[in-house]
Amino acid sequence: LMNWQGVADIDVYNTELQYIENLYSDYNGTTETLNAWSTSNTGATIPRLGNGAHNFQRVNSYMVEEASYLKLKNLQIGYNFSNNLISKFKLQNLRLYVGMENALTFTKFKGYDPEFIGGTSNYTRGVYDYNIYPMAVSILFGLQVGL
Repeated sequence: LMNWQGVADIDVYNTELQYIENLYSDYNGTTETLNAWSTSNTGATIPRLGNGAHNFQRVNSYMVEEASYLKLKNLQIGYNFSNNLISKFKLQNLRLYVGMENALTFTKFKGYDPEFIGGTSNYTRGVYDYNIYPMAVSILFGLQVGL
C-alpha cells in the first residue's frame, strides 16, 4: 500500500534564507554566503550581506524558490503467513507488517519541508515560515492475529 502526494509549479518565499544567508549576529550562516555579492564579486547570485537591516527584513526575489515536491506519505508492506503454518497454532490468519509515514520527499526546495507552507510570524504571514520542524518520519511495526 502506497500513498503519494505532490504539488507542481509552485513558488514559495523561503524566509529561512533571510536568517541563514545573512550576517545577522544571532544566526550561523551557510558556506554559500562566502560567495555573496560584494564590490569585488559583482557577478554573485547571492545578495549583498548585511547585519539586520539589509537582507534580514527586506523582501526580495532571491528568497523565492520553486517548491514543487513529490512525497511518499504512507507506505505499508506486509506478509500474510500461509494457512498450513498458522493452522498448527489454531489461528485463522497471521500478518506481519511495517508501515512508514513521510518516508521520502523529492524536491529542490532548500527549506526544511515544502509541505509546510503558511507562516505565522510577523514577517512571513502567508508564506513559508522559519524555525519550523519538518514532518516527522514515523515507522510502525505490527502483527495482526485472527483467532
